[in-house]
Amino acid sequence: MRYSGATTTEEEEGFPACIAAVVSDITEQSMSTVSGMSLKTILSSTALIGALGLGYGMWSVISPGEERRREMMKNLPESNPMRMEETRQRNAMVMQVLKEAAETTDNLARGASGPSR
Repeated sequence: MRYSGATTTEEEEGFPACIAAVVSDITEQSMSTVSGMSLKTILSSTALIGALGLGYGMWSVISPGEERRREMMKNLPESNPMRMEETRQRNAMVMQVLKEAAETTDNLARGASGPSR
C-alpha cells in the first residue's frame, strides 16, 4: 500500500473504505509521533544549550577582571610577611603537639586524669 497523504478508495487498493481510512489514520498518527519525538528532542537540546549559554554568560559577568584579581591577591593575609610568619609558627606548634601525641601511648582524648574506669 502506498501513502500519498490522501484517503484511498476501494477501487485503488481493493480494501473497503473504512479499512483504508483506519490505515491512513494510523499512518498519519505514526508520522506525527515520529516528528513529535524529534521535535521534542530538538527543543530539549536547544533548551539545554540555552541554559548552559546563560550560565556561562552570567559567570563571565560576575567573575572579576584581571585588575580586580591582582587587587584581591594584594589583600590576602598570606601576602603580609608578618601574618605569614605567625601562620608558620602556629603550624609548627600544631605539628609539635601532634608529634608528641603520636609518640605517647596515653589516650589524650580522656584528659590528663587517665582512664576513668
